[in-house]
Amino acid sequence: MKKYLHFANSTSEIHFVPASSLVEMEMDGSGTALDLRFNSQGGGASGAGVEAEVALTINDNKGKEVMEAIAKEIRIGREPVITIADDGNSDYLVSDITAVSGMTLLRIL
Repeated sequence: MKKYLHFANSTSEIHFVPASSLVEMEMDGSGTALDLRFNSQGGGASGAGVEAEVALTINDNKGKEVMEAIAKEIRIGREPVITIADDGNSDYLVSDITAVSGMTLLRIL
């Protein structure tokens, strides 16, 4: 089954990205942000061909737990649409995600 990751930081900026295009998850040095990077090839070297990026605000030093939850839901979840973060509805995959702090779509995937 093809799965999509759902992100929304307002009612006007909503994106669905194929889970297969996720190529990197990286926590920042402060431990309060997690960046997810995507490309249309669904793989490849880190940073190579990145076509979209979503920045999440997370609870202090919970990056590992958030990354594990995202990976687990992609791997064994039963729903084709996985809401990672929806600020408009206060709906988050796990309670350690607190907001979408930015979305950059360089190209429609």
